[in-house]
Amino acid sequence: MDFPEDVVLEILSRFYLNQAGKIQGLSKFYNNSSYNSYYKTLIAKNQPGIADGFLLQSPVPKSNDYIVSFVSPHKDSPVVPLNLSLSFLPGLNPKIRAVAPNGLLLCESQHSIRHNKRSIYTITKLCTQQWKGLPIPKTRYFTKNIAMHVLRSNPLHFKILRLSSDKIPSKRPLPFSYTIIEVFDSKSWRWKLLDDIVHDYYGNFEFVDSNRAPVFANGLAHWKFTGNTTIFAFDFYSDTWSKIAMPETIVNDENNSRVNAISVNSVREWRTELVEYEGKLGVLREFHQPFAPTALTELWVMHKKFWMKKLEFSRLMPTTLYGSDILVTWLSDYPSKVKFSNEVTGDCNYKTLEQWHNIAPTVFPFLSDFKSWNFNPPQRSIQPKSLAKILRRTYERQARGV
Repeated sequence: MDFPEDVVLEILSRFYLNQAGKIQGLSKFYNNSSYNSYYKTLIAKNQPGIADGFLLQSPVPKSNDYIVSFVSPHKDSPVVPLNLSLSFLPGLNPKIRAVAPNGLLLCESQHSIRHNKRSIYTITKLCTQQWKGLPIPKTRYFTKNIAMHVLRSNPLHFKILRLSSDKIPSKRPLPFSYTIIEVFDSKSWRWKLLDDIVHDYYGNFEFVDSNRAPVFANGLAHWKFTGNTTIFAFDFYSDTWSKIAMPETIVNDENNSRVNAISVNSVREWRTELVEYEGKLGVLREFHQPFAPTALTELWVMHKKFWMKKLEFSRLMPTTLYGSDILVTWLSDYPSKVKFSNEVTGDCNYKTLEQWHNIAPTVFPFLSDFKSWNFNPPQRSIQPKSLAKILRRTYERQARGV
């Protein structure tokens, strides 16, 4: 006896979060349904102890502090209050560096040592305010981008990717510049160096965009290169990276705009953002046709190594996507708001943030439960000596009320 599809979805929405992959493997219909807002709303209703939405982080003007907000498209989600303060972490001025798909955070804070500041990295579960200190990576490098990915949830196995540049003049040969790649593996509890990304000074300056959170699709972390024609992709399973070309239309338009930059009428202005769409890598592009009254936005999705145009609509480009049918847009109003608009039903609602982000925030997709996190690092290196010393000094200062 076959059950109606809506009944099956109701049952599947009660499964634990780490079983989403099994649901998506049932059929093409259930795979597609797992990304739409109807199914996600069922999960929010049937599993109220889940925080599902986005973390927004922005710097406080004229300060070293950061503010963090949480917003969800679901009503009264989560039911359990979510404490967004990072003050429970060691060090000063804590901030979110990366968010894994299962809700774990990589946070960075500062510790002063002889008039110098050293970064402390912690792996954190925000919903329960639990954390573990990580070994300190190379301090001579300036962090540009960080991503974290969970390869296995039980037992927990995660990796962290750190892209950096030299703080001091590099001994690496000219006329090139370099992006330094480090990977932290929770199994070995060690950082390791990989081969550098080499940039040609005399070519296009294609550095990885340092102002955006990575987009995850198919186990890979993605960032745009600043040249707007290629994408950086890192595979956490093989510890290798590659370049992916943007959709041919975007590449051609970018190249033509460089050639015809003198002629105003021949230039089409646009901007692009990477997004995740139904588990695949997507590119949003907002562009203005000559003499057109409004902007157009198109969505390109990579399917089996080929780009396909999925959507086109007459409105400004959203900040990101939620699932396959909701556009998420941060609004620079006072107080700060986030707009959720459903492209299928036409429904639209606004959520007011508790704090005002007067600078465009970094947006992290966030999905987590409130269960205690039981994770023990390898016994041989639970607390590296340098980190243990920093944490001890931090606790002593906190005890003195400094």
